[in-house]
Amino acid sequence: MIFRTATRSDLAAIIALLADEETVLDPSAIDVDEAYAKAFEAIDADGRNEMMVLDEGDGTVLGCLQLTYIRAWDAMAQSVR
Repeated sequence: MIFRTATRSDLAAIIALLADEETVLDPSAIDVDEAYAKAFEAIDADGRNEMMVLDEGDGTVLGCLQLTYIRAWDAMAQSVR
């Protein structure tokens, strides 16, 4: 498993993880609309935020979280799945 920075291609899997904690959703069934894409781009462009994923090693996303850096050595984890 690999813990890495999320890319645009991970967005459907991230949305699937965040959409429902009770049900496993198939990322291929997720419609990544413009609002999701813009939100991801805003997080990606902000040096104080980082979207991370747990990758099975073959590109399959198993988990995600958003890190918000508060100070140089402090961060808050959000949307952990």
